[in-house]
Amino acid sequence: MSDVVQHAMLLPVLVCHLRFHDSLNILEENTGYKFLDRFLLQLALTHPSYRENFGTNPDHARNSLTNCGLRQPQYGDRRIHYMNTRKRGINTLINIMSRFGSQQEATSNINHNERLEFLGDAVVEFLSSIHLFYMFPDLEEGGLATYRAAIVQNQHLAVLSKKLQLEKFMLYAHGSDLCHDLELRHAMANCFEALMGATRSVENYPLHPLQEQEPNGDRRWIESVPLLQKIHKFEEQIGIEFTHIRLLARALTHRSLGYNNLTLGSNQRLEFLGDTVLQLVASEYLYKFFPQHHEGHLSLLRSSLVNNRTQAVVYKADLLEAFLGALYVDKDLGYCRKFCEVCFFQDYRILS
Repeated sequence: MSDVVQHAMLLPVLVCHLRFHDSLNILEENTGYKFLDRFLLQLALTHPSYRENFGTNPDHARNSLTNCGLRQPQYGDRRIHYMNTRKRGINTLINIMSRFGSQQEATSNINHNERLEFLGDAVVEFLSSIHLFYMFPDLEEGGLATYRAAIVQNQHLAVLSKKLQLEKFMLYAHGSDLCHDLELRHAMANCFEALMGATRSVENYPLHPLQEQEPNGDRRWIESVPLLQKIHKFEEQIGIEFTHIRLLARALTHRSLGYNNLTLGSNQRLEFLGDTVLQLVASEYLYKFFPQHHEGHLSLLRSSLVNNRTQAVVYKADLLEAFLGALYVDKDLGYCRKFCEVCFFQDYRILS
């Protein structure tokens, strides 16, 4: 009899699951984006409380299912079920942070949206920086950073989530965790970031002023400009040939030099852009190759990977970020990924 009751109580769960997946079509219509991987979309909408409490308050269906038959770890003792997925405590922190990354891209068994939120945070910051970079061509680094901080704050992301009506699609426990409006808005902002992490779409942007002057490239300037000849030797050393070599020259131009006709300015704006490129590339790498790490652990790894001391091993931090900004504008994000893989991630691969 207990088996019959258990299976009967699973029917509402099945119906809810089917209705949820059908409703995702509406969300895709609202966003105007078709997800190729529906699992990523579901993962982005799954709040951690949903997995911990099975989508309900702990006093409801889970206890009923437990009391209908033998006590099972899946529905019973959370210590047994979550002993390998706990993320709090110094012992757990040391255990997880001591694990090396995978040799190949791996799928995580953490089945809620915190890891996608970590990735989406970098995606939102990257897309905001790119838009601001091209929208305000005369604004320096400080002004761009101020605008970006206003765009990526949780309050603004919660407003965007409200416009998309994400609260109607989120999977979360209807308990005390999100009963207050402030907690719910924070969860909606995190859900929006996770959704952006699942999307990871990058648009095409207009040309840089240096590219507009020479749409087909400006390498013909090398013969007549001694400075560009020195930079050309630097290109040979790193194995990357810029289509617009003056972009590389601008990345190496300190703001103390002032405006000049060769670079049309200093490297401050490219430094602003390169900083967010490095954050995104590092976040993507850690998300793919460290599947056992939660959001907090990934943030610690990223901080150790992209801080000024680590960048100084390659070169001065500000020049390195400006170089990545110029590389992205001249080439694309794929070149930046490859450069970072060689300069930053190689040691991680060796240790793994």
